[in-house]
Amino acid sequence: MIKKTIIITGGLGFIGTNLVKKLEKKYKLIIIDNLCTNKKKYCQFSKNNFLIKKDINKKIKLPNRDIYALIHLAAKGSVIDSIQNPSENFLANTMGTFKVLEICKDYNIKKVIIASTGGAIMGNQNPPVDENSLPKPISPYGASKLSAEAYCSAYAYSYGISITALRFSNILGPYSWHKKGVITKYFKSILDKKPLVIYGDGDSTRDYLYVEDLCDGILKTLKKKLVGFEVLHLSSGKETSINNLIKKIFKITNTLNLKVIKKKARNGEVNRNFSLNIKARKKINFKPRYSLDKALIETWKWFKDFSINA
Repeated sequence: MIKKTIIITGGLGFIGTNLVKKLEKKYKLIIIDNLCTNKKKYCQFSKNNFLIKKDINKKIKLPNRDIYALIHLAAKGSVIDSIQNPSENFLANTMGTFKVLEICKDYNIKKVIIASTGGAIMGNQNPPVDENSLPKPISPYGASKLSAEAYCSAYAYSYGISITALRFSNILGPYSWHKKGVITKYFKSILDKKPLVIYGDGDSTRDYLYVEDLCDGILKTLKKKLVGFEVLHLSSGKETSINNLIKKIFKITNTLNLKVIKKKARNGEVNRNFSLNIKARKKINFKPRYSLDKALIETWKWFKDFSINA
């Protein structure tokens, strides 16, 4: 049977690496990545994958025109970085998405999945949020993702492309050593025996989802026939505070007497966030299987192994 061809932008990043490993046996993959994470050594991919070493804002020529779908993961994902350098964030997320949509139009790619965000796009609203909540971003990162969604909606209806924006919650799992999220920072601090830092009082909350559950959601979206522009929240649907997260991490890592430092809360970061995944359950049969405890255990195992072999 002839394998269908799928493009994955950002395919050598955290989520991209996990997704490529999941898809490469069933599909031919074209990976577009600028290698900015410098973590190509994470794992060895199939030799059948075609790698284009380019930034998505550069002119990209595809090796063939018979493309089944495109999954757009390439992005600048840090809220704090977006405040420090909003123009770079705009170019990567808004302009980058526009360039990807132009590729889809030019190569007649009719199925697109784009990574969005379930937290930064919403701002400070009373959770839980869902697809009917009114986005009100408080950071350039959130604004860039909201504008990217708007372009996706416009291209879906202007050019007959089926586009689904998947709003990810806070994702954890293997191949996230280069990320700037709180779980990566805490695991690295524990490995280095350094204090853990909390910005604010520790009562701020997030929705955490294991990367394997996320990739399952992407795969189910890929297989489902969705028409026009859709938005789906891929989340656990559960709220966890930073204070509670640290307690879980200390227990899982068997860490004793490591200092916790509290610093001033940072601009752009939402106070509370978690989202409902009811629509995703109905539309694509999305069913997260990993509890936060199990996800932390698996992620910690990977961090320990990677720190030894890096």
